[in-house]
Amino acid sequence: MTRNRDLKRRIRDRQARTHESYLTARRHVLAQAEPAIGDLDIPIAPGSSISVVEPIDVATIAQRLGFRCEIILFPELASRLEPEVLLAHVRDALLAHDDAIVLRGLAFANLPPPLWGARPADVSRMRAFIRRLRAGIGGLTDEGHMLGLHVAGEPVVCAAWYVHPSRSVKLVITSPGSTDTQLWATFGALVSASPARSRTP
Repeated sequence: MTRNRDLKRRIRDRQARTHESYLTARRHVLAQAEPAIGDLDIPIAPGSSISVVEPIDVATIAQRLGFRCEIILFPELASRLEPEVLLAHVRDALLAHDDAIVLRGLAFANLPPPLWGARPADVSRMRAFIRRLRAGIGGLTDEGHMLGLHVAGEPVVCAAWYVHPSRSVKLVITSPGSTDTQLWATFGALVSASPARSRTP
């Protein structure tokens, strides 16, 4: 209860200073509270290495297909599916799914989705989402930040991703494949390390 009062106080203080709407002020206050990746306590074993995967640049294709946000496409998925075909399927799925409001706003208007209060319970829901996707069942997560679909029989995840420390939002397109396990493990660590936030003002 005190945490919500403090959040509302900080939002109203920002409103008074900047004359922004409540929702705009709230988005800025929540973005400032978002921890930078260096602030997270993610254990890394001494002597271990961290592999880096460079995403594929699909900006030209994405713009031609009507996307207005930055897209991160991982090479493992791009090696199995032609990027233009993949992005066209993602676009069509976002436009066809009535409840994909959050992802459509990001994809086609570059509107950042509202921050959602990530909790450890969200990790188990995300795992269930991935299990369903691997079993052939697509759909949206409860918060509307992730969409699962199949392209040429390949499971694909399209997700709004808050990237630290820049706090910019990108549309990530990947698959729940074996080498992407590190990506999902990292997301799980970020979810469990991030502070819970209220979903309503």
